Amino acid sequence: MISKTAPREIQDHYIEIEKHSNNNRLESITVLDEYAAICINGYHEKYFCGYTWFKTSEIPEDWLEYDNIDYNLDIHGGLTYSTIVGDYVIYGFDCAHLDDENNPNLRDETYVLELCRVMRSEILKAISERNKII
Repeated sequence: MISKTAPREIQDHYIEIEKHSNNNRLESITVLDEYAAICINGYHEKYFCGYTWFKTSEIPEDWLEYDNIDYNLDIHGGLTYSTIVGDYVIYGFDCAHLDDENNPNLRDETYVLELCRVMRSEILKAISERNKII
């Protein structure tokens, strides 16, 4: 399911991923609203990944790669993904860390969606803190 409230470039990006998936890793993609998406991945064990996006103009240029963000973000397992799609940068995390399989909340779409919103909030907070320093 691709939400029509997400930016068109984001919708097209996830539609392309679904089309070109080899179907043994990506089970489904759900773009839930204008700021969050959840994918279900896995070969044998299924796990969620959560994503959020920003206009690249909203993000410091050196933060377009997730591992350049030098703030202690309170995001499940930390950021593990970033990519640029048109005028947007997408950040993500996954729920496939050691011991995640023992947390049933991480298999719940509503809970992982909330983690996406927390991730977005944490990134916005870090941008604000960085802007105060500069």
